[in-house]
Amino acid sequence: MPTDDDRRSGVTVSNREIYDQVLATKGLTSKLVDKLEVVEKRDTDHEARIRSLEQWRWTMTGVTAVISWGGAAIVAAITGG
Repeated sequence: MPTDDDRRSGVTVSNREIYDQVLATKGLTSKLVDKLEVVEKRDTDHEARIRSLEQWRWTMTGVTAVISWGGAAIVAAITGG
């Protein structure tokens, strides 16, 4: 039953309108959950790629150190130093 305040504001919201909005919200929430799953998968892939790059960097650092040491040893052997 409308109260005096309802009559003065001129706004009445029916149960059907509330129900329709709840359904719309449910649909939007479903879409957000789907997008979240895609973002989580992409984030996991991104982390794996970063780990791979970091591993490559440290491998190359070791290879460079060995090559530098080997080059220095060869130069020392040639120059007699």
